[in-house]
Amino acid sequence: MSLKNPIRVKFVNRGQTKSDPIQWLRQFPDRMPRWGRCQFIFDPSERNYDWFVVENDLPAQFGCKQSTAIESLVCSPEHTLFITREPSSVSTYGSPFLNQFRYVLTGHEDWALKHRGKIHSQPALRWYYGDTSRIGATNIRDFDSIAANLPKDKSKIIGTMCSAKAQRHTMHYDRVQFVKRLQKALPELDRYGERFKEIPDKAICLDDYKYHIAIENHVCDHWWTEKLSDSFLGLTLPFYHGAPNAHHYFPKESFIPINIYDFGGSLEIIKSAIASEEYEKRIEAIHVARERCLYKYSTFATVSKIIEKYHDSKASSSSEITIQSRHSVRTNPFIALRIAMEKTYIRCLTLQNKFYTSSNTHGSCLM
Repeated sequence: MSLKNPIRVKFVNRGQTKSDPIQWLRQFPDRMPRWGRCQFIFDPSERNYDWFVVENDLPAQFGCKQSTAIESLVCSPEHTLFITREPSSVSTYGSPFLNQFRYVLTGHEDWALKHRGKIHSQPALRWYYGDTSRIGATNIRDFDSIAANLPKDKSKIIGTMCSAKAQRHTMHYDRVQFVKRLQKALPELDRYGERFKEIPDKAICLDDYKYHIAIENHVCDHWWTEKLSDSFLGLTLPFYHGAPNAHHYFPKESFIPINIYDFGGSLEIIKSAIASEEYEKRIEAIHVARERCLYKYSTFATVSKIIEKYHDSKASSSSEITIQSRHSVRTNPFIALRIAMEKTYIRCLTLQNKFYTSSNTHGSCLM
C-alpha cells in the first residue's frame, strides 16, 4: 500500500532503545510501519513528524530506570497523544504530566483520570502472543504469521498464564489465590507464568488449549488488555474476569464471564462449559474476536483511527513547546507534591472500589 502525503507519526515509549523495535513492527502487515494514512516512526531522535505519540512515558537513556527525556515539539501541540499502559490501581500519571498532551487514550475511570482530551476506550496495548523478542529469539511471530496460521492442534483442555506476583493493592494477590484454588479443584488446568513455570512465548499456553483462564489485574469498563486479546489470538475460549463491557468490543459468545470472588460459582461455570463442549459451539464467535484483535483493536489500528479523526493539516507547529518525561515533570517539588496527593486520592478510591468489588458477587465496580 503506497501512501500519498502520509501523516508522519513519531511513536515512543519508555523502554524503547531502538529506532525499529521488533515488538512494535510485528504488529504491522509485512512489518511495514504504516496503517491507514499514518506512517509510524520509532526513532527517538526523529525531528520530522506531524504527530507525537507517547505510550507510558518518554524513552529512558540506556541503562537508566527513569526517563529524563524532554521532547521539543516540531509538530503542533494539538497533535500530541498519550496512551496509558497501566491501570489506575498501578500507575498515577498525574495531571501536570498528562496536561502536556492534547489527547489521552485510556481505560482509566473518570474519577481516576480527568483530561480535556480524554478518549475513554480500550487502551490498545500490544500483544504478547508470539513475542519472543525479550529473550533475543529471531523466530518471533509477526502479524502476517499470526493472521495466516490458526492454531489447530487443540489437544489440551485448559491453561492459564498467572505469575507469582501478589501485590494486594491491585488484584494480583486475589488472582493468584483464585488460580491456586482452581488448580486443586481442576487437575486438568495447566498453569504458566513468571516465577512459576516460565515460558519463552505466551503462545505455548494457548495454541494447544481449547480454554484459557484470563484474569485482569484491574476491573473497570474498557480496561481489557493482552490477557483477553492473546486468548483470542491463540484461538481459545477464555473464562474472563475483567472489563464489564468487554461485550461492547467482542461477541458475547466469544468469552465466558467469571467472578474470581465467587469461587464456587466460577468453578461450576468452568466445569459446565467444558462438559457441554462450549468451545466447539462458540468457535465462530472466537474467530470474529480474533479478527478484531488483529485488524480493529491493535495498537496501530486504534492510534491511526484517532489521528485520522483529529488531524488538522493546517495546524501550526511551535519549537518553543516541550513535553517532559514523568520523572522530569516531578523535579519541580510543587508539582511532585501535587502528583503525590493525586496518587493518594486515587489509591484510596482504588482500595475502596476493590473492597466493594470483592464483596459483590457480580464483580461490578462501585464507580
